[in-house]
Amino acid sequence: MDTKAQGAALVVDALNSVDVDGGTDAWANDLDYLAWCASRDLEPGSRRDAMALRDTLREGLRAALSGRAPAHAGALPVLPVVRDTDGGLRLNPVDLPGAIAAAVVTLTIAGDWPRVKVCPADDCLEAFFDGSRNRSRVWCAMADCGNLAKTRTYRSRLHDSTGERPESLAHVIVGQTWAKGEVVAGDASV
Repeated sequence: MDTKAQGAALVVDALNSVDVDGGTDAWANDLDYLAWCASRDLEPGSRRDAMALRDTLREGLRAALSGRAPAHAGALPVLPVVRDTDGGLRLNPVDLPGAIAAAVVTLTIAGDWPRVKVCPADDCLEAFFDGSRNRSRVWCAMADCGNLAKTRTYRSRLHDSTGERPESLAHVIVGQTWAKGEVVAGDASV
């Protein structure tokens, strides 16, 4: 896995360390935070700084999704820079907040930061990296959130002229029959 892919994976993992749907946070206490960092071979650093950075990034992604400015802007941690063997400079993060910030900087320089997205489903908000060629992926998983959203949109179009929502799709299909361009009410009992 190249450096950019590793950085994207780290950012997505960090953003998903809070499960909005389940109401859990993998960094809820110091022990959980230390275990999370250890499982990724990262120096932990400050849990408070990591949580603040995660929340700022998540808020920024949600704001971008809705086309508004973030409620507050957070600063990235100061990143140490070291000279490479070829004479170039590279970021040298020392802990998790620094590693996340370095990944964000690397993705931004590469033009791939817009590929880090948050699912627009209000009960999900899972982060993902959009690896599609045209950067058009919207949902964390089409089979889950995408399907639910499309079903909701479809059903909202099925509202009758009074604005009432049909009880089920079967009610709409069986409750009406088409005859020579006219709608004729049929037996809706299924």
